[in-house]
Amino acid sequence: TVDEAEPEAGGAGGPGDGLPCETGEAGVCAQGIGVCEAGEFTCEQSVFPSDEQCDGLDNDCDGEDDEDDGQGECVRDILMVCGSSSRDVMTFVPAGVELERRDGCEPGANVQAMLIPRSGAAQFNGPQVRDYIADGGIVLTEYNISHTVYNAIVGGNHPQGARQGGCGDNIPLTWRGALDDPFWIDNPPPAEEGREGCGYAINHLPDVTLLAGWSPNAAAVGYLEIGEGRLWLVDVDWQDQEASQIEYTRQLMGYMMLNR
Repeated sequence: TVDEAEPEAGGAGGPGDGLPCETGEAGVCAQGIGVCEAGEFTCEQSVFPSDEQCDGLDNDCDGEDDEDDGQGECVRDILMVCGSSSRDVMTFVPAGVELERRDGCEPGANVQAMLIPRSGAAQFNGPQVRDYIADGGIVLTEYNISHTVYNAIVGGNHPQGARQGGCGDNIPLTWRGALDDPFWIDNPPPAEEGREGCGYAINHLPDVTLLAGWSPNAAAVGYLEIGEGRLWLVDVDWQDQEASQIEYTRQLMGYMMLNR
């Protein structure tokens, strides 16, 4: 033969032979190895579907990362506390869920949720925590600092809302919004009274889904989705040791720590 092309690096069979390539499949199944035979190139899949793991990848190749997959919500290993809490935050962890508490303000891929009590408002790096949330992380705020945390993570210079309520360490339920949200579908409120906490309204913070508070114009709890994760604004004094805190408040805290 005359002027026959030399095989490219990576394989003797032809261009692309033996080199990494994209199969066009979803998730980890996109990884392939090029095969060039008889003048035809194909990308043969080299990674195949497996059980979903909590690693930020689409292991079962269905187009979703770390989804339920019928085995329950994907739960990472660490519950991080950025600041000090008078209350033992492990009382918020639902029965059957295994989390290791760790103090710190630099969450990694193994952190399920980071709680930021009021003392931690100035201890974290906003862009770093935003990246953590975008990669599937969860952050919860506390009394007096929701606007500060929001500004650091989302951006802007939004002021603090008006102070509301009496300090009973509970999520206030005088007003409830977005009643079709999974938050309420999964957590129907109980009948007992005394469900109030003090805090600062978050209504003026942009793009937040408002869930609960003292009135329609004074919400205490809401969330903002950032990438694959969620910033929960919980402007309530949940970290004090008032005996008036009810189990339902702890239930909601646990739910927010596990759901993005």
